[in-house]
Amino acid sequence: MQKRKHYFQEITEDIRAFRSKRSIGSESFSLGQIQSHRSTRGNSSTPARIEDIVQICVHSAVIKVKPLKSSWEKKMADRAKQKQVKLIQQEIRDRKEQEKQEKIERRKEQEKRRLENEKKGEVVQVIKNTAKLRKAKKKQLRFIEKRDTN
Repeated sequence: MQKRKHYFQEITEDIRAFRSKRSIGSESFSLGQIQSHRSTRGNSSTPARIEDIVQICVHSAVIKVKPLKSSWEKKMADRAKQKQVKLIQQEIRDRKEQEKQEKIERRKEQEKRRLENEKKGEVVQVIKNTAKLRKAKKKQLRFIEKRDTN
């Protein structure tokens, strides 16, 4: 119990010293001085909240707050960067769209050529005597197609 009390007093003194030095604006309290208590602690007989207080104090010294207003030059630089990025993105989108359209056109032309080649390669037999169609069976009639013979 005595060790615990002594430990708590040391920590609170260090925290007070740390806060007072930070508020004055002189050199920050060394991280090793506050963290050295953790290494000498040994068992976890001390409450966790003391450690939490130390950790919060140490981290609050490190964090830099972002200013509410940025400078005009920085704003203009950011805007220029964003415009540049948007232009590049638009170019990429346009290029992809163009490639897609070209692919569709090529596919249509290919299909058209394929159909023409099929027609060229067909073997056609013209039926002049239509009376023969009455004698033909169903299976034969399925293969017969009407075409323009011009």
